[in-house]
Amino acid sequence: MGRSPSQGQRLRAGDGGDAVNGNREIEPPRRHDATEWQGQIPWHGRLARDRGTLITGETPVPRTTPCLLPSLGVLASWRPILLGLLIVLTFTACTDQPRQEPKPKPTIATATTSARPTTHNEDENARWVIFGGDVKGPSPASLIEAREMDDIRGLMDDGLYDQARTRLTALLHAGCLHPQAFLLRAQLHYQQGELEETIPWCNRALETSSWWIEPRLLLAQTYMRLKRLGAAENVLGDLDRLAPKLPWGPFGTGSIAAMRGDFPRATVLLDEALRRDPDHVSSLRLRARLAAVNKEPELEERLLGRYLAQVPDSQGAYQRLGELALAANRLEDARRAFLQSYELRPLPETARRLAELAGRRGDAAEAQAWQERAGTAAPAKDKPITTDQ
Repeated sequence: MGRSPSQGQRLRAGDGGDAVNGNREIEPPRRHDATEWQGQIPWHGRLARDRGTLITGETPVPRTTPCLLPSLGVLASWRPILLGLLIVLTFTACTDQPRQEPKPKPTIATATTSARPTTHNEDENARWVIFGGDVKGPSPASLIEAREMDDIRGLMDDGLYDQARTRLTALLHAGCLHPQAFLLRAQLHYQQGELEETIPWCNRALETSSWWIEPRLLLAQTYMRLKRLGAAENVLGDLDRLAPKLPWGPFGTGSIAAMRGDFPRATVLLDEALRRDPDHVSSLRLRARLAAVNKEPELEERLLGRYLAQVPDSQGAYQRLGELALAANRLEDARRAFLQSYELRPLPETARRLAELAGRRGDAAEAQAWQERAGTAAPAKDKPITTDQ
């Protein structure tokens, strides 16, 4: 098969020329031969060639580099092979991936009603509305233990410590492991002054219920009575972290600071305790004592009034209020406070104060009566015996 005519030959022969318009349609060569395209350099190529000629003065020599890309016919023949190769690679990539287990769907709890008899009352039926299956109520043994612990606490409240100890010992020997039983045993030891025996029972109660506040309070009080202030501070620190909104942490730490003589720090801590709970009885009483130490009689009187609103039968608080009123020369207020104190607890000191107030009012009879109650009345002198001569 002969070689196709070149572009120059076609132009000379007048193939495809348009003499009227001067337009020439050039058919591109069918082969990628650089020698056939030497006369068809585009405008930007010609500009670069002319620049080289102007700068160097030399005419660039055209290079005949063969095209390395395959022809369109070869690419068309490779199309099935490439398509098959792409399919094989895609399948291999899919099979090499690790198999992912399907994630379980979250279980949604739906409220169901227990299949118990309908003979229960409304409260009992309400107890058995649960999520899921049926539940069991408290066992008879746990109910017996609960009733027994309630009876033991009642005996302790009545001051019958020996009977409470006997029944609690029998309950523990029977295998009771309820933390309330351990706390009751610790309270029995504490109330009877057995401080060293109190500590292990508090620890046993905390082992079964570490978030329980009451055993920590008893343990801290025990350490304070034993003068082990560092151990008490550690317990109170744990308590304050567990219950940061309750006043017991700063109250206990303030009490330890007052025991050490650090009254400014104790004042700050007690104020924090009252900020958390303005009606906290223990904090009110101790803060009133700090006010007395700090020579703040007006503040002390207000704190004692708040304390008596919570504990109206405090003989010591009324006695202190009488002393403050007497120091301020408010004799009637002092008399009312001393009378209330004497009614709660008839002490000789209170009777002497009432006798003093009666004497300042000029009531000799009342002063004499209070002096007799105080045991300080002067004995009546015997009149001399006269005999007739």
